[in-house]
Amino acid sequence: MSAPVTDAAPPTAAPPVASPPPPVIAVATTPPRPTGPQRNKHAEPLLVAGLSGFAGVYLLTAYAGAAAIDKARDIRRNQDSYDYYGEPTTTGRTGNMTRNRGRALLIPVAGPFIAMHFTNSSRRKYWQAVNGTLQAGSLAMALIGSRMYAKHRRAKRRAQVTASASPEGAQVGMSMRF
Repeated sequence: MSAPVTDAAPPTAAPPVASPPPPVIAVATTPPRPTGPQRNKHAEPLLVAGLSGFAGVYLLTAYAGAAAIDKARDIRRNQDSYDYYGEPTTTGRTGNMTRNRGRALLIPVAGPFIAMHFTNSSRRKYWQAVNGTLQAGSLAMALIGSRMYAKHRRAKRRAQVTASASPEGAQVGMSMRF
């Protein structure tokens, strides 16, 4: 018996195929998060708002005090002058109350409250109380902001230890501010 003849080619080895490259693992390298205290976002705006508010209110108050002192000088020179409300001044008036009120307004925070003693006008007393309260409030804001800022700066000086891992190895770092 003979074997049937087929026109199929004899089996040959498959051509060599390049194997795919090994998979590349992409590692996202992000800097490690600091372990120390974070930046206080409320300290600086509170400090700046307090200082600028206090400076603005105090400068206006000091200007009003200087104007009152100048007015007292004019009252002494000219006894027949008119006061702030357009009424003629009495001949016995020497301008001492106006000068003392102006001097008191040059004192920060407590000055408007002291100046209330040197006026007979209820409106002036009211606005001097408001002025003194604004000065005290803005100064309190500045002091609280500076306290928070200083506390943050002290905490930032401490040592910070960071650690991170990567496929090549691990890293440990230490930083210190002083």
